[in-house]
Amino acid sequence: MGHDAMMLLEHFESEQGKNSAFTFTIKKGNEDRITHCFWAVVISRVAFEIYGDVVVFDTTYNTNRYSMVFAPLIRVNNHGQTIVLACTFLSDETTNSFIWLFDQFKKAMSGGAPKIIITDHDLAMTK
Repeated sequence: MGHDAMMLLEHFESEQGKNSAFTFTIKKGNEDRITHCFWAVVISRVAFEIYGDVVVFDTTYNTNRYSMVFAPLIRVNNHGQTIVLACTFLSDETTNSFIWLFDQFKKAMSGGAPKIIITDHDLAMTK
């Protein structure tokens, strides 16, 4: 406790140092507490170019000890294998959080937005 956010930042910076195509964004709120965190590894960004027409996004996973929701953006390739395209931690499931997330996703993935996003029909996401 107390240094976990710094360890996460150092890990992301290390990964980006190894490969500049690794992307991440961290948004802080009150008291420098992380409220949003998005990351995508290089191979996932390449996979999006091939398999990015349909993306599954589900926020029904449990929260972690920091009360943040883990929400992966995934896709199934033509071999039936699950591909993780990107991941995020969100402190809430509000419309503004989803807008932030999908903006980060579009910035990270060449080719822009997917044609279809399959979701859990969260009302905030519908907006």
